[in-house]
Amino acid sequence: MDKPDSSLGNRLRVMFGFSRYSPFVSRYFLEANIKSSVYMCFVIFVLEIWMMIYIGIYAYKKALAGEPKTRAWLVDKYSMYVSLTLAALVVLLYAIYYFRSKKPKSLIVGNAILLAFTAICLVFGIHISWPEYQQGMQILCFVTMLIFGMLLLVWRPWFSLSVIILFMGAFYYLMKYQSPGVEMVQSTWVNFLTLYISVSLVSFSIYQQRYAEATARDDLERSNVHLKYIADHDEVTGIHNLWWFLNEAKKLADNEPDVIRKFLYIDIFNFKTYNESEGFSKGTVLLAKIAEKLEEIFDGEPVARFSDDHFIVYTKRQSIRNECDALQEFLDAESGGIMLGYKIGAYAEKKTGHIESARALDRARYACNTIKKQFGINYVEFDEDMSAQYHLNEYIISHIDEAVEKEWIKVRYQPVVWADDYSLCGAEALARWDDPKYGLMSPASFVPVLEEYRLIHKLDMCIAKIVFRDIKESLDKGQTAIPVSLNFSRLDFEMLDVSAYLDELYENSGLPRKYVHVEITESALNDESGLLKESITDLAMKGYPIWLDDFGSGYSSLNTLKDYQFDVIKVDMMFLRGFETNPKNRMILSAIFNMTKELEFDTLCEGVETEEQAEFLRSVGCKRLQGYYFSKPVSLDELKARIENGELVLSDKLDYA
Repeated sequence: MDKPDSSLGNRLRVMFGFSRYSPFVSRYFLEANIKSSVYMCFVIFVLEIWMMIYIGIYAYKKALAGEPKTRAWLVDKYSMYVSLTLAALVVLLYAIYYFRSKKPKSLIVGNAILLAFTAICLVFGIHISWPEYQQGMQILCFVTMLIFGMLLLVWRPWFSLSVIILFMGAFYYLMKYQSPGVEMVQSTWVNFLTLYISVSLVSFSIYQQRYAEATARDDLERSNVHLKYIADHDEVTGIHNLWWFLNEAKKLADNEPDVIRKFLYIDIFNFKTYNESEGFSKGTVLLAKIAEKLEEIFDGEPVARFSDDHFIVYTKRQSIRNECDALQEFLDAESGGIMLGYKIGAYAEKKTGHIESARALDRARYACNTIKKQFGINYVEFDEDMSAQYHLNEYIISHIDEAVEKEWIKVRYQPVVWADDYSLCGAEALARWDDPKYGLMSPASFVPVLEEYRLIHKLDMCIAKIVFRDIKESLDKGQTAIPVSLNFSRLDFEMLDVSAYLDELYENSGLPRKYVHVEITESALNDESGLLKESITDLAMKGYPIWLDDFGSGYSSLNTLKDYQFDVIKVDMMFLRGFETNPKNRMILSAIFNMTKELEFDTLCEGVETEEQAEFLRSVGCKRLQGYYFSKPVSLDELKARIENGELVLSDKLDYA
């Protein structure tokens, strides 16, 4: 909202009513004046009826006493009283119409009626009080009508004061120059001036109060309108939002139960690249244009922005080939040389009748996500094959808390060995989900789902808790406990204080502070907020060894080494794929280990599956090895059994660093 002008000139314009009113303020003044007129008109109506009866009785008594009033006198009196009574009746009827009718009313008509009534009142006051003044009586009728009139013209002070000056000037002229035999004494015009000032001040006071009320209510009304707008509109694009969309879809399904429709989830492909290339402001403009185009393409059907560069549509069109072509043509024209496209997931209703909009939309979104990384496939409908995976995802989301509580979450330990003698120096904790319905699930089944729905911290907290418990049980039994590395993602650091949680586990378990390594994936370090860097610094200051997991899997590897200090660099297993057939892999690995040695980073390579790989890694300076060649992930009991039977030799130099 614009800052109000507080200059002296503007304040004077507001004070005298020269400023421009909003439609709400203008109508507020009119309605307040009409409400005031109702009370005054009722009083006038009753009084004038009583006065007409009184005059009739008065004239009758005079006639009986032999002093009849002239017909002209009676006509004059009755014509004035009847005119004022009818005017009051007209205003009363208009007030009833105004407040009971739902049709739009004209501000001009309403103000004109009140102005006419005010003029009639003032003319009446002058007509009654002028003869009384000539007879030496008080001008109470004029004063009364003047006050009545000013209460009906609380709209713009300059106009009210002009009316006051006009009618008081006219009456003053009649008293001074048209009243033969009556000399106006000084006190009379002083009282007249005092009356003018008093009525003007009253008019000013009422105006200021009503103006303050009107503007306050106008601000509130504007705020309510804005709140109502943002409640069902997206502020970035101007089209409707998810809340409105879901309600609108439900209304359509309920009102037209025989019509089968589709939910479309539209993801604008490569929009992030456009944002980075053209800038955020241009990206926002393009989003608004895309939204407008989608509303044009699906004219008459619910279209909304879901989030980011994702849009949703609820359509009864069974084929949208032409609509897709129109969207792509638009994106090509607006792309600025950057390849923009779309991915659309659809959920088609299988039957008519009641639908759960949120669930149907979620299925369309799931379908869209399945083709996100598939080049050349831009449209897919949710089918039976997806349904099974979708229901599994729903199950994972809704049962993660139960899985933690009922210990369906299990820890598997994958050994880490020293490269020089293959002796066991530590292990990595990996999650498994042993479900009563789906059986033993691998991390690939549930970790991506929990990450997508920002629930991964529940799993990682549970794994950490189990690891601390296992280490403590081993030590309590007098057994050797090996150090364990725990995986934490960027979402973990967003959803909880990792450092504080690990401190709490150490404090509750009473373990020495040397058994846990903190593994952070390289992709997690793509954090512009700085939160992760602060958290890593805090962990390092407390003595937690920090390991960089999956080094080389992203595009920011070298920047990562430049900006952070790690205790161990864990090289991604992708470099060992095709190791035997592609000599470049050896060259890259050799360069990596030479570089990390120069930077004084310790190293670990995961995914080791053959003796040849292990020997090569040792030869180029890799310090630690991990992979199926040494052991697959196993339970704690199996790990202990393999140590006891000699399959794994426990190092006398455990990896506490």
